[in-house]
Amino acid sequence: MLDIVEVAPDEGPGLRANGLTSSVIVALGYCPADEFNASLPKSRLPGETVITHL
Repeated sequence: MLDIVEVAPDEGPGLRANGLTSSVIVALGYCPADEFNASLPKSRLPGETVITHL
């Protein structure tokens, strides 16, 4: 791809200057069809509580 400027995640928003670093956590996987927890209701926090936009 052309004309893409990549900035290190910590340097772009100035995180390192403030003693901070970025983190990305991704859970990958699957559960078998007979998984006990698969059919239980899920509890999710709202996106505004979990995600911080800088």
